[in-house]
Amino acid sequence: MKKWFVLAVALMLLISGCGQNDKEKAIDYLVNGQTNDVSVIVFSNQDSDREFVEGLLKKIQDINTSVRADKPIQHINFYDVSVEQKFDYAKIFDLSTYPVILVFEKNEIVLKATTPDEIVQYFEGK
Repeated sequence: MKKWFVLAVALMLLISGCGQNDKEKAIDYLVNGQTNDVSVIVFSNQDSDREFVEGLLKKIQDINTSVRADKPIQHINFYDVSVEQKFDYAKIFDLSTYPVILVFEKNEIVLKATTPDEIVQYFEGK
């Protein structure tokens, strides 16, 4: 009986450790190609709305002009979680509403936003 308990605990630790490892691998994958230490990743559950994409890109351009002229944000990617991906981003990043914008600085999530204005506020507040 004791052996089964130890085995069950060891298995739970192994599984929980793998989940964290998946998050680290997912982040490494998402920020691959990152320049100037910042990545903006947008997750949706359908094709991205053109108006949303254009608005986001305009806001990032404004940030690059006014706040980050010396290190502009250049790494921006869009992922549709309803299409099979390399990782289960919805589960890994606890995504429940869409679109969701994650801002990464040096492989760390520094902002989870739902609107481009939140990104502007974040960078203007730095």
